Amino acid sequence: MGLSEKKMLLVDALLSQKGLQELLNIASRIMGNPMFVTDRSNHAIAVSDTKYVEDIGWNMMKISVPDQGLGVRDACLEEIVSSGALEATFRSEHPYIQQFSFSTFRYVSCRIILQTLVIGQLVMIECFNAYTDEEEELLMFVARILSEEMRHYGNPRMQAVPYYGIITELLERNHKISENQLISRTATLGIKFPLVSRLILIQPVLSEMEMQLFYLRNLFLQRFPDSLAITKDAYIVMIVDNRQDIGTICRKLEFEIKRYRVQAGVSSLCYSPLNLSTSFLQAQAAINTGRKFSPDDRIYCYADWATLHMVDCACQNCPPETFYSPKFQRLLTYDEVNHTSYTEDLMTYLAKGKNIMQTAECLHIHKNSMYYRLAKIEEICECSLKDYQTTFEMQMAIYFYRERLLLNGDKQG
Repeated sequence: MGLSEKKMLLVDALLSQKGLQELLNIASRIMGNPMFVTDRSNHAIAVSDTKYVEDIGWNMMKISVPDQGLGVRDACLEEIVSSGALEATFRSEHPYIQQFSFSTFRYVSCRIILQTLVIGQLVMIECFNAYTDEEEELLMFVARILSEEMRHYGNPRMQAVPYYGIITELLERNHKISENQLISRTATLGIKFPLVSRLILIQPVLSEMEMQLFYLRNLFLQRFPDSLAITKDAYIVMIVDNRQDIGTICRKLEFEIKRYRVQAGVSSLCYSPLNLSTSFLQAQAAINTGRKFSPDDRIYCYADWATLHMVDCACQNCPPETFYSPKFQRLLTYDEVNHTSYTEDLMTYLAKGKNIMQTAECLHIHKNSMYYRLAKIEEICECSLKDYQTTFEMQMAIYFYRERLLLNGDKQG
């Protein structure tokens, strides 16, 4: 098969949208050697299937791999970094050739670029066919084909950000990254995750602003210079060191949020990068729950919305009234029958931290009238509002009551 025919096979696979894995399999078959593709952090995102190149290729490598608990691919990746080949590949306009220290095989690495952005590398292990200068054109053509495919594999500008791959993985709920892998990969990238952090999720209010996400990311990084930030779907995801307290973080966010139509969700404290997926869910929940109850706000901290998020989750399986306590149900029934508003009085009283004066002012009544109303509520519910358990049950019932009002489109409460 000539060079033109080989190129046409790759172009046809690209146009047929067969995907990154299939493209790599075809390239491996054409070149006659095992291959893999990595992102900027040297994490393998595709490995050629051995059905295209005899199994003996990878097996021969296994014989030579030092006994350090590493698989063939991981041993190769580690050597590529430690030898300086990764950086050399990214800098070179031509394929970079090196021999493994633990094997007689050589490997050829070629950077994958999109316009001027380096988004990964293509590595071929010289197990069967010797690499010659004549094959340089074909290998670089394979890299160009892969770059076009990777344009659709993810945001190409973000793939050029070295830590994009590892953060994207950490945000997945069932990621497989171990503590040791995290240490190794962050060392390769030359980055450090904060010991304690918060995850901030920034989302444009207008869908057309999604096109500006990468630009907005850079602006927010200027505001939080020691942070890590990527774009993911319709969000900017920022990991901020908790050396800045939540008040400082919110003040910095407000400065930029006032200039752009965006909203932000802030997670609770995260004590390990391995738990960033939980922080991501918290920040998402803060935005989604906060918008339902306070749509005009711009910053939603999960700590403020955690209870309502729990209520929201519970109501996905059961109607809100399922969770009313009997005492609260009696109060609702009394109001409905007698056309009174003791439920609203109770909601205001608990919202004001059981402060009589503040509640009376809010309801525009005298404090003595407030004392009377509270006594009436206790009579109707047959309980004491001084009892902690009763107060807790009432507060939880009110959360579910507000959820019901929201579901019914009622503006009250």
